[in-house]
Amino acid sequence: MQSNKHYKIEWHCKDLGYGLKVAVGDINGDGREEIIAGTTYPGYGPTYIYVMRWTGRTFTTAHKLFLGSTQDANSVAVGDVDGDGIDEIVVGGNGKVFVFKIIKNGYKKIYLDESLRGKLDSLAVGDIDGDGRAEILAAASNSSRLTIIDYEKGTYRKILQRFDFQILNVAVGDTDGDGRQDVVVLTKYTRGSYLFVMQFTEYGLRSKYSEQVPRSPGRLLETGDADGDGVDEILFDVYNNRVYLVTIYGNAVHKKWISPVLDDIPTAGIIADIDNDGVNEIVVSTLESTYIYSWRNGNVLMEWKQDLPNGIISIDTGDLNDNGINEIVVGTDYGYVYVLEARRTKRGEIWIGKVQTIFKERATLPEGKPDILKVVDTQVKVRLTDTVVLKDKVIVEGEVEARILYAADLPAQPVHFFHHTFSFLQFVKLYGVQPGMEACVYFDVEYTDTDVIDKRSIETTVLIKTVVQLITPWWYCE
Repeated sequence: MQSNKHYKIEWHCKDLGYGLKVAVGDINGDGREEIIAGTTYPGYGPTYIYVMRWTGRTFTTAHKLFLGSTQDANSVAVGDVDGDGIDEIVVGGNGKVFVFKIIKNGYKKIYLDESLRGKLDSLAVGDIDGDGRAEILAAASNSSRLTIIDYEKGTYRKILQRFDFQILNVAVGDTDGDGRQDVVVLTKYTRGSYLFVMQFTEYGLRSKYSEQVPRSPGRLLETGDADGDGVDEILFDVYNNRVYLVTIYGNAVHKKWISPVLDDIPTAGIIADIDNDGVNEIVVSTLESTYIYSWRNGNVLMEWKQDLPNGIISIDTGDLNDNGINEIVVGTDYGYVYVLEARRTKRGEIWIGKVQTIFKERATLPEGKPDILKVVDTQVKVRLTDTVVLKDKVIVEGEVEARILYAADLPAQPVHFFHHTFSFLQFVKLYGVQPGMEACVYFDVEYTDTDVIDKRSIETTVLIKTVVQLITPWWYCE
């Protein structure tokens, strides 16, 4: 269960729901960014938006926002909608757009539009009219109608923009370097897909550029300055497990980069500086992996790759722990959230990978131990048992020893304890790693909890941060 005061790690589908969409933003104005995670329950149960905040050692669930019993968080975004300098939470539901504002002791719903139709899985938030307030752009699956919601003089107005084709996705960015945020719309087309770049006016959207592009599933559409020229490129997915990076100049769309064939269908992406070097990286996720590419001397090179379970479907970045380096936040189809941090060594040769992983293990009381009434405390130790460095991959094996203190189900409720141990194995993919390199592996237990299943069995949850650093044999671990 989730609590507003304690971060209970229950990142599996029965608690957080399928289709976890994530966003990152400073929604309380304290200068530190939070994780916003929206759940999707296909046809049953309530749906919530979770706000998770770093407290110095781990994340706590600061707020739990009720979305509805028949609603899904099909899309989640953040932006300063009302112009007060603090981001609001924007959610695309089933035919509804929600806007939530975090207040001192909770949250309030400041806007709800129930007039839309369909599953609103295309959502973007950005200041497209230059008034200092972010507009909301929302579209439903298989719809040709884009809804723009604009806050002005204390009221919200809606503008509808119709297209000749079904909308696949929508994004916002300065694609031509004129200092204004453009609206980027990817649509279906009879012989592929069509990419529109449009400018917002008081009468609606005016087309600036449009061009046919290769056929796209429309799961991924992002903008950002990937090559450092001051102009945002457009990143989108295409069939055959690739992504395209294009730019606008000369009133036309030009390809700048086509990715290699990825290990699965692309599901999410973002262009952001994730190592604090002043240059944006291209982050692309498939269902199974997250890739990081960088622009170097006119070429795009893969720098890092991390495999993750549970089906990646959304990513965002932000400086969650206020250390000046953006973390990558990953939401998965089965309700897990992962926080990744990747940075270079001082020599710049290789990446250090950091990943938070949740392990769950059930155990039964040994014979002779009295029945459990309640768990008093959980103490955990993690040991590294083996490390194998292969090409582009590190295999990490470890062992978790949990010491469980519990109150016995006896009249005096005496305290007893028992140990249970379980092993784990992780495959950490780091591009450029070669056999013969030395691996330094560090574990940090960030959270533990134990739930009583019945009088003779328990389930222990452990959140472990694993840090893998690869060095040549003559280096020392930093």
